Parts: sequence; C-alpha cells; structure tokens
Amino acid sequence: MFIVLKVFPKGDQDKVWDYVLKNFDESWSETVVPIQMTQHIGDNIVGILFYVENIDDMVNFLTYRIGECEDIIDTETMMFMKPVFLPLSKERSERLRRFSIPLQVHPKYYDDVYETLIDFKYPKDIYPIYITYILGDCDILISMVGKNIESIHDFVSQTISPMDGVDSYKITEFGQSQRLVSKEKWCTMQRAILHIPPWAVGELKDKYLYDYDLSPPKDDFALLGAMVDEL
Repeated sequence: MFIVLKVFPKGDQDKVWDYVLKNFDESWSETVVPIQMTQHIGDNIVGILFYVENIDDMVNFLTYRIGECEDIIDTETMMFMKPVFLPLSKERSERLRRFSIPLQVHPKYYDDVYETLIDFKYPKDIYPIYITYILGDCDILISMVGKNIESIHDFVSQTISPMDGVDSYKITEFGQSQRLVSKEKWCTMQRAILHIPPWAVGELKDKYLYDYDLSPPKDDFALLGAMVDEL
C-alpha cells in the first residue's frame, strides 16, 4: 500500500528536509520504503510518500524516525486506496508544474467520479499522474501536472467540479521534490498499478510514457514540482 505522511515543521522546512534526506532511505526496512519527498507551496508542510507492506512496521518507523527530529511538531497520514498511475504524453510541454487536488465527493457518486477521472481524455498539458481514493479528509485525490495554477484551476472548475457528486475541491501546488528510492524501483512500483484508459491503448507505445521520474534534480529550480523522464 501507499501512504503519504504529512510532516509539519516547527519552523524552517529546510531542517526537516535535510533530516529526511539523511535518515530516510530504502535500506531502513524492506517493508517500509520512503519513495518521494515534496514541499507544499503556501503550506508549511513536507509530504513524504511511502510504500508499506506492513502497517505495524510503518508505525515503528514513524515513532522511531519522526520522534528523533525536534524540528517536527506534528504528523498526519493518508492511505491510498485503489490507486492507479496514468501514462504521460510524450508530446507534453516543458516545465510543467505539479499539483495536488483533493476532492470531496458524495458517497453515492464515489465510483462514478473515480471511474470518470481514470478514463478521461485530458486536454494537452493537463495530465493526471495518479488518482486514488482517500476516504478521509478528502474522498478522492488527484496528483496532476500542468503549465500553471491558472490552467489547472480552469480545468478543475470547468470540468471536474461540475461532475455529479463533486461537492468541493482544493488545489495545492508542489514545490521542490526529491526521490528517495532508486528510479528503477520507483518505476517498477508505478508499472504494477498502471491504468491504461481505453482510448490510449492503441497509442501507448508511440505517444505515452509509463516509466517516468516525478522528482527533478534538487538544484533545477526551473522544474520545481515537475517531473523529469530519463528515457
């Protein structure tokens, strides 16, 4: 399973960022693998994505590793349920930015909204990276890339918000991201839950990527929050 840990720093995010880089790595446990760390623009939050095979080991990891860091004052976890990764167009523009879009959905429409989102043919330069149920503070979470927050807001407000059952949404832009696991392992995890929309089946090989890295180099400020494919 995938779990996102939201870490709330006491002050400067950079201290937590450096602590994670020094202390969170895939060698700590075979059942708890930190995958990626991301800063949230506008919120004093560092988000860390984990792949977890044993939830008790995740608890041990958090109480041991998080408890050691005096610069962390609180944490929050979100478990992904029925997550899927989506292929990425090779014809996308450069310098796309990444966003998180949590949706509040009426329970009657959970399945309809989810199925519509994963099979939707998105416009150029609006691409979902993954879509998952959360069924907590939000019901469905979309990780998406686009040129800027204005284009994402226009798409969400005009296309997703009017869907039957969608009650509300929020858009958060990501800042810098850092992969914490090898690219090979990360791509293997993505492939395992890759969803190919019916309309993309015949185009996948020539026009879409299904192995890509969500994290740009830390010093590449032109690509903050975007992705770099190294194929």
